[in-house]
Amino acid sequence: MHFLITHLLSSPISQAAVIDTTGTFDLLRFHEVIVARVKSKILAERARQIGDLQPEMSPPPPPTETADIMAERALERLKILRVFDFVGVVEAVGELSEELRCDDPTESDVNKETRPNFKSSPHKPRTEIADSDEEDDSEEDMLFTTPLPTTKTTSTSHPPSIPLEKIGMIIIDNVTQPLAPILKTNYTRAQSLLTTFLTSLRHLTTTYDIATLLLNMASVPKSSFPYNHGNPSTKAPPQSTYLPDPLSATPTFSDQVSIFASTSVRPALGKTFAYQLDLHLLVSSLPKRRRDAEVVVGGKSGRAEVVGVIEVLGDRVDDRVGMWTAYRIEKDGSLKAAF
Repeated sequence: MHFLITHLLSSPISQAAVIDTTGTFDLLRFHEVIVARVKSKILAERARQIGDLQPEMSPPPPPTETADIMAERALERLKILRVFDFVGVVEAVGELSEELRCDDPTESDVNKETRPNFKSSPHKPRTEIADSDEEDDSEEDMLFTTPLPTTKTTSTSHPPSIPLEKIGMIIIDNVTQPLAPILKTNYTRAQSLLTTFLTSLRHLTTTYDIATLLLNMASVPKSSFPYNHGNPSTKAPPQSTYLPDPLSATPTFSDQVSIFASTSVRPALGKTFAYQLDLHLLVSSLPKRRRDAEVVVGGKSGRAEVVGVIEVLGDRVDDRVGMWTAYRIEKDGSLKAAF
């Protein structure tokens, strides 16, 4: 969410798209965090301006109306596409690809007119994202042997009052859930679909210079110890999302991806997913201090403070593997350094 808000607030004409596979994108919370970020930014600017003139004065609080207007304008530049399966994810990406292609000024009208029409057979226009259960037999052919149809009902767009930039950020939240049913029934086929999809998405990302964020669920191997070992009052992370690789051996210590020994989670989609990424990050939570670890892991009584941790698992561009940072989330939804 914070990556998305930063992108939308970085420019008054920037755009972004979110492909929501879980239905958990909270617009109300998103609006609240934007308002808080805008107020904080206005307050910091006023404090800097007043400090240059009269350091003893404190800046007045920013007006709520200004923050609300900026938040509404940011939401107008956000496109949300709700999908229900992996077919829907591919079709949503196809819709965004078509929009980017049409908005590309380097593509001449001649190229647009001479581009072949990929409609394989006359079909009734779709009013919703397809369900893979209805087209399971021809799913793979539909995904990658013919171009994707454009769907217009997945989101509502309003004509902007000023010229907007092309979509600069695409977030898929998340890619694991729609692929999980295929992984359970046919692991090899699911990996093939994932590889082809990620290759196509990489081409789209590099062609139009887009920041693409793929959210992948983390899973706890069944053979690992639970996070709350010795402390029944602390809830352990859910283990139902673990998708075992039938071709791999039982997880061992060498399979741990995190530099922290107490973080046993691993990316749910395995190495196939990781090999396609430019930057691979793992987000987890850890006790902040030693006494917090004694409560969370050791089972001692008391309240423990837990902080979020972001660490680099893979980096295709730079040598940043193993680097990490800790953060905490404030009540207004903003991120602050934990230390």
